[in-house]
Amino acid sequence: MAGKVKIPKGEKVTIDHGKLRVPDNPIIAFIEGDGTGPDIWHAAVRVLDAAVEQAYRGKKKIAWAEVYAGDKAQAVYGADCPPNLLPQETLDVIRACVDAGRDDIAIYTGNDDHIVGDLVTPYRLQTPDGPVERRIVGGLLGHWAVWTQRAVALLAECHAAARARDVPAGLLRTGVEVTDCNAAVFDAANAFHGCIAGIHEVLRRQGLLASTRTLTGETLGPGQASELDRVRRMYPHLLDDEFVEEHLETWLRP
Repeated sequence: MAGKVKIPKGEKVTIDHGKLRVPDNPIIAFIEGDGTGPDIWHAAVRVLDAAVEQAYRGKKKIAWAEVYAGDKAQAVYGADCPPNLLPQETLDVIRACVDAGRDDIAIYTGNDDHIVGDLVTPYRLQTPDGPVERRIVGGLLGHWAVWTQRAVALLAECHAAARARDVPAGLLRTGVEVTDCNAAVFDAANAFHGCIAGIHEVLRRQGLLASTRTLTGETLGPGQASELDRVRRMYPHLLDDEFVEEHLETWLRP
């Protein structure tokens, strides 16, 4: 597999005798993610860089290194991308964290095609002290924008299954259903054209937004409204409409 990850000029964050050592130009890896991931990341990195600049007045600066997962990995690696959309180079970054002695790093996924699978799959890495397991503990920020109560419950189910090392078939089935819902909300059929508008449409139907207007003028993609109707009919157990209705008046109170 051809190398796609470009490591910028910078230094590793390390632990020395139990103390965290952060250089002036630490290399920090990120996964942009799919769906709303690029929009969220492009805004978040500006905030993070501005915070570092404000705190250290130019003495420190993060060296961001992009690694790939999900649809972007497929686009970047093409035929070399594995079926789970987690390239070996991305796993190598996780391995580097383990080799550095870091056990305080939370790994998140932006893979909206395999979110449940990512959350329950252990990754075993060999170190000089023996095998070490790491797990993805969260992710898919866009999914938390809609039907959030169910997303919280699903995350708890995934964590419980991971701890028990017993993944029920029903949980894997839910993962397939979540992927179908995400495709409708994020408008995967139209190359994510209606990604933000899809989120707004779900919130509009729940009474949380007055319209689906966006800052960029984005609208629902062709057929996206019908897809949202379909997944709502097929997967009512993934919705939190009753929860929202119960609290809507309180939340919208001036």
